[in-house]
Amino acid sequence: MAFTFDYLIFVAFLLTGRAFGKRLMRIRVVCAHIGRWPDWRRAAVRALVFRVLVCVSQCGLVVLLVDILWSVADPVARTLHDHLAGTLVVRDLL
Repeated sequence: MAFTFDYLIFVAFLLTGRAFGKRLMRIRVVCAHIGRWPDWRRAAVRALVFRVLVCVSQCGLVVLLVDILWSVADPVARTLHDHLAGTLVVRDLL
């Protein structure tokens, strides 16, 4: 069930550059270097890095806190998993 849900989110992300929650919040994930939708590799890295850092780690809550604090300290508000994937979250004007 979780795999199916992740697959649906991944497909929605590939097609529109955003998942359902991001669509509601009118934000989009883009490639930090070119400003367009990330390719499937960047999208996969972004999704997997966050899950591995938070869910697999023995200290997932601490890593989640570091990820959040990273975005507060970053001038463009990029999280740690955004940096590792080379992505950026921007406001969607559409």
